[in-house]
Amino acid sequence: MRVLFSFAGGSGHFLPLVPLARAVRAAGHEIAFAGQPAMIAAVEAAGFAAFATGGETLRTDPVRTPLLTYDATQEDRAVRDGFAGRTARARAAALLD
Repeated sequence: MRVLFSFAGGSGHFLPLVPLARAVRAAGHEIAFAGQPAMIAAVEAAGFAAFATGGETLRTDPVRTPLLTYDATQEDRAVRDGFAGRTARARAAALLD
């Protein structure tokens, strides 16, 4: 089976997937990652095939904001509209090209 892992951000989004990807590869499956261009070298350095996606890129000057009180409704909306919405559509379109 061929498995494509994708992530929207930087190392904090990629690194937690690495143990799972290694386990899937150890089970005999072919693994690749899709992520933003700034992360391709890190993915390849970890020993995986990598495909660059379009959309937003890593900021060189990340904005730091104070932590907010947890709000489940707001978190669900952020994941649905952001990661699973706009970001997923933009990145999927780039992969299909």
